[in-house]
Formats: sequence, C-alpha cells, structure tokens
Amino acid sequence: MADQPVDDVEAYLRRMAEIRSTGGATSETSYYSALENLLNAVGRTLKPHVVATNIMRRLTALVILTTELDANYHAIRGASFDWSSVAANA
Repeated sequence: MADQPVDDVEAYLRRMAEIRSTGGATSETSYYSALENLLNAVGRTLKPHVVATNIMRRLTALVILTTELDANYHAIRGASFDWSSVAANA
C-alpha cells in the first residue's frame, strides 16, 4: 500500500505520454481522463472518499494554467473594448 501513490502518479504520467504520443492531443482537455483517474485514485485514499467530477477537472486545469491565463490577460487587457462609450450613448 505504501507504493500506491507512486504507482498512481506513474500511471498518470504513462497515460499522459500515451495521449501525447498520438499527436492528436489538443489543449489540456485531451488529458482530462488521465487527470480524473489520478484524482479518483487520490480520492479513494481519503475519508470520506472523494470522486472527481467534471468541475473538479476544470478547476484543476485552471490551477494548472494559472500562469498562462494570467499572462494572456495581461497581454490583451489594453486591447479591450471601452464599453463606457456605449453606456454614455444609450
């Protein structure tokens, strides 16, 4: 049982490599199934047991992508539309 977390992470990494090797992986969504399996493996060790759901996968992806999302926001925030002019003309 002591090696189970290591085995779960190894299974996750193998599945990620397998998905990537197909050449058809797109964005983080291609890896959701591997992530869900890892989260469920960890969840089975908790009391009470926790089961990954779609929202958990999405939240995890947001956490993983925080740096990229922040960089994208900072890159485009100056190019946003000024909605105050629309409100003034209404």
